[in-house]
Amino acid sequence: MRKFLVSAAAGAAVLGAGFAASAAAITAADLVACSGMASCAVTGATVTGTGGLLQSKTVGGQPGLGVAGKTNGEIDFGEWLTVTFDKNVFIDAFKVSAFFNGPEFGDVDEEGVVRLTLGDGSVLDYTIKVVGENMATISSGLGSVTNCGATTSTGAGCFLYSGRPLGDLVVASIAFSAKNLPTKKGNNSDYSLAGLDYSEVPVPGAALLLLTGLGAAGFARKRRKA
Repeated sequence: MRKFLVSAAAGAAVLGAGFAASAAAITAADLVACSGMASCAVTGATVTGTGGLLQSKTVGGQPGLGVAGKTNGEIDFGEWLTVTFDKNVFIDAFKVSAFFNGPEFGDVDEEGVVRLTLGDGSVLDYTIKVVGENMATISSGLGSVTNCGATTSTGAGCFLYSGRPLGDLVVASIAFSAKNLPTKKGNNSDYSLAGLDYSEVPVPGAALLLLTGLGAAGFARKRRKA
């Protein structure tokens, strides 16, 4: 019986290594390469635009991707930039640029919408918001937000949302849009997507099947020795 327990423990260790979440990154360069397309294949996913073709834009040295529509190269109210994954994933981090608090470019306290479609088909919306010079928030209250480019007229207005800012949710797609803020002067809200990190969700069914096989093999060996 002791040998069977050792075999099962060893199998569990193999599972831990073999079925760990596989991390991947969609970089700014990957996104920029999608410019001019309606749909674009990137690492483990497909990027599409609603409201116009995909279009890149560089602000303050930070490249990003938006839609060729109301504000070319940015994601504006009524427009969506959607990343649909080949497999269910966890969102580890995402980066936005051209996200300003004003008075840069006539933008005032810009706000965005991040929409998740979960693996079960349900939909959740979150708000991202610039709340001061080089400061931003996310309505989930999770993870951390780091400024990666100053919110000045010569800066990138860049923010990195990291540490699983949307929690450990199993995600089929993530979409970005802007909030309509008609009471505020200026350009309303618009920004670009500058990067996205994710991890594939491990497959527990396959893991359980392998453990079951290991257990059966151990039990068979035990019976032969009895």
